[in-house]
Amino acid sequence: MSSSPRSLFWPSVPFVASPSADPGGDDRFLSQAQCRELVARIVSFATGGGNTNVGIDSAWADNLRWGRNEIATGGDTRQSNVSINREIRRAWGSASTNALTDDALQRCVQRAEALIVFNQESPDDYPDPPRAIHPHVMPTLWFDRTVSPDETERAAAVDRMIAPAASANLMSAGFLEVAARARSVMTSEGLARYYPYTTVQCSLTVRDPVAHGSGWAGVDWNEIARIDPARLAAIAVEKCQRSRNPVAVEPGRFTAILEPQAVCDLVTPIVEYALDRSAAERGIGPFADPNHPASLVWGNG
Repeated sequence: MSSSPRSLFWPSVPFVASPSADPGGDDRFLSQAQCRELVARIVSFATGGGNTNVGIDSAWADNLRWGRNEIATGGDTRQSNVSINREIRRAWGSASTNALTDDALQRCVQRAEALIVFNQESPDDYPDPPRAIHPHVMPTLWFDRTVSPDETERAAAVDRMIAPAASANLMSAGFLEVAARARSVMTSEGLARYYPYTTVQCSLTVRDPVAHGSGWAGVDWNEIARIDPARLAAIAVEKCQRSRNPVAVEPGRFTAILEPQAVCDLVTPIVEYALDRSAAERGIGPFADPNHPASLVWGNG
C-alpha cells in the first residue's frame, strides 16, 4: 500500500482490544486512537507498493530507589518506540525510531525501504501472498491500582521493606517500579491489535554492616496488590542472617533448587528469544535443523 488515504485505512477490519483491559484514556502512554493515527501517517509515507508492518511500544514508569535504609531517588519516565517493516514481494527492510514527528517517521520509512534487498531472481516471481488474520486470546493484564497516581502508597510500601532490615541492624537497598505499557501491532493488510498492560517490579538486597552476609528477594507482577512488601523484606533479611559466617565447600556436584523468581528470570529470555519457530525454520538458532543450509553457515549445528 503506497500513499493510501487515511480514510481508506483498514476499511473493513475492526480495531481489536480487550474491553476489560481498557485503561480509559490514560494519557501517560499512547492510546488506541493515537496508535491508529500514528500508523496511518506511517503508511501514507510508504512508496513502491508492498506491505507496511508497524510495531509500537509505549510506556510510562514511576520508580523509587533506596539505599542504606533511606529512599534516595524517585522519578518517572515516558517513552515510545516505533518499529517499521516494509515488505515488497517477499523482500523486506526494517528501521525504528523513538521520534513521532512526520519528518522522523518519513525518514524511518525511507530507511526501511532503502534496506530492502531483493533476490537475484526477478521479484515479480514472488507476489505477496494473502495473509489470514486469526483470532487470539486476550488476557486481562491491566490493573488500575498498579499505576494509581497516589505515590504515597508506593513510598509506604518501600518503608515496609526497609523497616525489618533496620530493626535487625542490617542495611537495605532496593528498587520499586510501577509501569503502564501498551503494545500495538498494525499492518497495511488489515491487522490491528492493541493491548495495554501494567507491570510492577520490586527487589531488595539486605547486607550485614560488616559484609559477612547478604540476602536478596524480588518479584515482578502485573498487579501491585499481589506483592507483599513485608514478606519480601523478611525473605531478604533471613537470607542475610543465614549467610553469615560462610564455610568453604569442596568442589563437586551439588543439587541447586531455584526459587520461583529465579526460574522466571531464566525461562523468560528462553521463551522470548530462543523458542522462535520462524528462526528455526530458517536454520537459525539452537533449535534449527543442523543439516539446514543456513545452519552450516551460522554454525548452529
